Order: sequence, then structure tokens, then C-alpha cells
Amino acid sequence: MDGLAAVPVRAAVLLEARAGVGAERAIANLMVSALIGAGSKLGTHEDGAQNCPMFYNEERNVALIMGEQRLDATCRGHLKKAIPDELPALEALLRVFDAETE
Repeated sequence: MDGLAAVPVRAAVLLEARAGVGAERAIANLMVSALIGAGSKLGTHEDGAQNCPMFYNEERNVALIMGEQRLDATCRGHLKKAIPDELPALEALLRVFDAETE
């Protein structure tokens, strides 16, 4: 599935998100997913790590969207080749809210 095609599906879940760190983390996670899709043409995946921002969350599981995310090994390897200069910034964005709790 095309990475950008998943963004509206994921963004719709934000309507259910409550204010706070979880909602802020969800926005960061979705931003990373959109930037990856636009910058690298990497699509989403149904297998592999569910906490990867490129995981296709068909059930729209809010806990996955609002939870801490990390690029899985396959996606990270692809991005290391496709957009190596941007990869550190994308990974840093995924970690912005790690130390915070609600």
C-alpha cells in the first residue's frame, strides 16, 4: 500500500485521541509516516513490527497510533539507502515524547 494512502486513515483516528502526550505523540508518529511515504516512496506493511510507523493499522487501533513507535529493521534498512540524511531526524521525531507520561 502506498505510504501516503494510509495517512488519511491514520489521521481519522486523531479525532478519537484525547489531549495530552498521547495525542501529541500520535501527531509526531503520523508526521513521520507521511514524511517517509512522501520522501522515500516506502509503502506501509501488514507484517512485521506493529509499532513501526509504516505498519498498516487496518483496525485503526488507537493504542498503536498513540504509542511509542520505532522503525522496524526492514523499513530502517530501506530508509538508510533511500533517505540517509533524513533518517536521523525521523527517528528523533519518533522519540520526542518517549520520556513524558500523561
